[in-house]
Amino acid sequence: MTAPNTIFSVAAILPLVQRHYANPGGSAGCCLHIVLDDGNLGDEHVIYCVKVAKHKGHKDCEGLARILFCMSKTQRKKLSLNRVPQPAHVTPVTVNLNHIVPDLGGELGRLRGRASAISQPSHNRPRYLKLGLADTPEQAVLDWLCDSWGAKPSGVAGLHVIAGSWDNADYDESAWVLLRNPDGKLFEVSGSHCSCHGFEDQFDPAPTTLKYLLSDHFHASSIDTEDFQAWLRQQEWLRL
Repeated sequence: MTAPNTIFSVAAILPLVQRHYANPGGSAGCCLHIVLDDGNLGDEHVIYCVKVAKHKGHKDCEGLARILFCMSKTQRKKLSLNRVPQPAHVTPVTVNLNHIVPDLGGELGRLRGRASAISQPSHNRPRYLKLGLADTPEQAVLDWLCDSWGAKPSGVAGLHVIAGSWDNADYDESAWVLLRNPDGKLFEVSGSHCSCHGFEDQFDPAPTTLKYLLSDHFHASSIDTEDFQAWLRQQEWLRL
């Protein structure tokens, strides 16, 4: 079972988890209890939940389990720790994930965009985003750095995503992100991991410059250097 090239933030998925617990039959997480209730956060545990849900015919559980499979262990832990259902006076809302099961990327890509729309930047600058980050809203990338890389919200506040790429075609992943602060200074974030780990604790922005990014010395994982540099030369606004 391979995760699709989609990024999910804890903020977007937590309401689904809490409503799942509030629904009749969702007590203790139903088919997901070994992950959400017991704190077993490995991919193998999530895959087991998918199999149990399919066997029982619980489409809601299966759909939610497939979402969890696309998330990091750090994100799953946050969902587990904050799984408290909505207050009793709130009428439970049925979370119908049946239509998501065959196509997680399309429907939840829309959900991701809607969840981040509130915090989208007012400007509409072009961005160079490739592979797993292609067409990803800026705020969703920043959420990903917090949820999966260990960045603090205060550490990404005010930053803008200029470019990035996430090679997530296999369990061994690599990623690179270029950020710009309100003063116009640029920072690089890069990381990689094997199948046993994620990007946890790899958020360590390193100062960089346009001169370096356009030089022969520049190299970043998962980026086509020539293509990126050709794009970068066209971005006159970065020189302001």
